Amino acid sequence: IHSYYTLALAPLIAAVLAVTGRLLWSARRTWTARLTAAVLLAVTVGWDAHLLGLSPKLVPALPALVLVGGALGCLALLAAPWLRQAALPGLVLACLVGLTGSAGYALETTGKSHTGGSPSAGPVTSTQGGGHGDRRHEGDYPGGGPPGGNFPGGGMGQFTVSPAVTALLRATTTRWAAATRGSQSSAPLQLASGRPVMSIGGFSGGDPSPTLAQFRAYVRSGQVRYFIVAAEAGNREHGKAKAPSHLTTWVTQHYTARTVGTFTVYDLATPTS
Repeated sequence: IHSYYTLALAPLIAAVLAVTGRLLWSARRTWTARLTAAVLLAVTVGWDAHLLGLSPKLVPALPALVLVGGALGCLALLAAPWLRQAALPGLVLACLVGLTGSAGYALETTGKSHTGGSPSAGPVTSTQGGGHGDRRHEGDYPGGGPPGGNFPGGGMGQFTVSPAVTALLRATTTRWAAATRGSQSSAPLQLASGRPVMSIGGFSGGDPSPTLAQFRAYVRSGQVRYFIVAAEAGNREHGKAKAPSHLTTWVTQHYTARTVGTFTVYDLATPTS
């Protein structure tokens, strides 16, 4: 899986669960609703216990507590017709137990350093990421990048922005402080400087946007100050080079390059011809 897309689904899944919970509670007097709620709770606590069991150092007794609480919650939900006072306590217990696993992962994740485009939650496990262990500090791929890719300082979207480049961007007042190829290069520059950075070519740098005519118009009207080449970072996707060469060629033909840290920078305010 790619954890970025899994994370993007989380709000929608939460909305579905909220609607489902409301419908089940409104029909709580029927066997169908009670049985469905009990099954959902059992599946949730079972999966939570499994995931928590992969990281026994987190809280060794937590998986057992989740299973026991889940069993009691299921019994309370099913016994509601005979023990009417058990419905509300059963619902409360179900919510608490159902959230225990994710709460444990959230607490473990809080305060940890996260970089790159593939966020991960929870403690280190020997099976996470296909046997590669914890990848939260390495971006998308263990070892610093995808096969064939050259990513200075880490995985996709991970490289160190030097203080000199950061200061250069922060001093700009244009609409875009700079333009660079692909969002994997633009994101670290923008986060480091707090200034807008144009992502030429979209995510991987291969989309025809903006066109050469559009980009030249932005430059002529003084909306972009610098063009930055970030030493291959973000210009490859799984080892395949993707770069808007027509824009790069135009910049290199009309502007002078200088090295700032590990970056090649073109000042678009001072053309050579």
